[in-house]
Amino acid sequence: MARRIFLLVAALLVSPVTSWAQTTILMTQSQPGDYVGGGVDRTFTEADGTFTATRNFNNGVSIQFHDPSFSHFWMLDFAAAGGVPLTPGVYENAARFPFQGDQAGLSVTGEGRGCNQLTGRFEVLEVTFGAGSSVSSFAATFEQHCEGNPPALTGTILINANAP
Repeated sequence: MARRIFLLVAALLVSPVTSWAQTTILMTQSQPGDYVGGGVDRTFTEADGTFTATRNFNNGVSIQFHDPSFSHFWMLDFAAAGGVPLTPGVYENAARFPFQGDQAGLSVTGEGRGCNQLTGRFEVLEVTFGAGSSVSSFAATFEQHCEGNPPALTGTILINANAP
């Protein structure tokens, strides 16, 4: 038994440890006919502009991205149903934030375009709230459909995230 424990400890000490760097990025994929994304795929990193993440009034997360000239401006909102704090998990049947009522809330707007009504879903992979309204880290994937139309805007948002 002692030999097995020794071998396990030795293996852990010499095996490589995977470490993920904290990442901040917004990636969107827009299907042809999607109003918000205009059928264009986009990727923005901190090298492209400024990201701001705060806790919203519904215990969720609001994120803004803009480049220095404000030619690219995106806003994302995520909220759990009923105003409970957002936690990792899958949120189905999301409606437009902040008008979602008792449903999960989602809104992704960009380049001056947004949905009047939307349906969608999102998955929170990581969320850490800091003091006050600050958000220390956030990672989520999303899918939204404007005005009941089939074309989707999908994407990933990472804010100081450790998710791979």
